[in-house]
Amino acid sequence: MPLDYDQLLELAQLDDELAHLAETFERNVPRRHIQELEVVKKDLVFQLARVQGALGELDEESTELSSEAKLHEGKLRELNASESAGKGVSYRNVEAVVHEIDLIKTRLDEIEFRQLEIMENFEELSGEQEDLSKQIADVDDALKLARSNFEVDQIRFEEERKRLAAQRDPLASVLPADFVDMYDRLRSFKVGRAFAYVDQGNCGGCRVKVSALEISRIKQAVGSSPRELPRCEECDRILLLPSLKSH
Repeated sequence: MPLDYDQLLELAQLDDELAHLAETFERNVPRRHIQELEVVKKDLVFQLARVQGALGELDEESTELSSEAKLHEGKLRELNASESAGKGVSYRNVEAVVHEIDLIKTRLDEIEFRQLEIMENFEELSGEQEDLSKQIADVDDALKLARSNFEVDQIRFEEERKRLAAQRDPLASVLPADFVDMYDRLRSFKVGRAFAYVDQGNCGGCRVKVSALEISRIKQAVGSSPRELPRCEECDRILLLPSLKSH
């Protein structure tokens, strides 16, 4: 089937617009903002979990210390009562009771000091938890806005893609099916562009020099079978000459 070069150039132009549209959408600002915000939120959530874990550990330690203090206080009351009642008259027994009382008091002092530290740490971590929760809420608000903006852009992108596709499909349908299959496969491998325009003697896809012989072959391929279109030796794209478009 003879090649309608004008149609092929028009097809290439539409594919170029579709590829450019996809690339623009890939760099979409709200989309990138969403990705950045999701990374920020993930880090904040991790930090919040760490803080909440630390608060839980402090609370657990404080509860254990309170229980230990109650046991020591009960034992201390028993020892003080025993000493006051004069139980254990021997010097050795009195000395042992006094020593145990001193040990318990020392431990109670340590518990009290540690409980004060826990209270300070708890207050500091609670403030950090509140701040992180607020930051996460702010990021969620920003994400909501970015996703809303992205949805609007996505609708516009899809509408433009459908518009271009509606122009492209009739053009592709008039070319040989086997050529279109090859062309579309190549297009999928080459970021949406199965072709490359020859620009100042260079392939527009990879910038490799195109010989005068190859340019002559492109000109000779006009009106012949699409399979005879020269391909770039480096990037394998179909080489086109926009200047051959009829007027």
